[in-house]
Amino acid sequence: MNSFFKKTDITGITTDVKAHAQYFPYNSSVHCVHFTTKSKTMNKTVFGLIICIVMLGACSKSNTNPGYTPDCTGATKSYSTDVLPVFQTSCNGCHSNFSSYAQISADKAYIRSKIVDGSMPKSGSLSTTQKNNVVCWIDNGAPNN
Repeated sequence: MNSFFKKTDITGITTDVKAHAQYFPYNSSVHCVHFTTKSKTMNKTVFGLIICIVMLGACSKSNTNPGYTPDCTGATKSYSTDVLPVFQTSCNGCHSNFSSYAQISADKAYIRSKIVDGSMPKSGSLSTTQKNNVVCWIDNGAPNN
């Protein structure tokens, strides 16, 4: 079965669309419908959208530190001396909502996971000491000290 029909998208562009129904002889209940367009503008638009999606995916920071394991030996980490300075220098440029103990403590699970998997901070990276300071502080109950 081959037939043509007109399709108008939300921008008012009308294209001729050809529909093919294909029969698979090994299963009489399976049919596949393929749509092909005669519009070069539509093909260019679809290609442009695919390129944009690929480019956006390339902008995200990949898992850059899959082997990081926190080392919490040594002194107990302090919010005011060990954790807050990390947020002030590495996080508050993008995350102004992480400027107080209450805000950081409320999102501690999210923060921990992003530091451990290496996806934060987006620009630059934290030293192992900085990562240990934040992660170990959270693992120790995130005290307000």
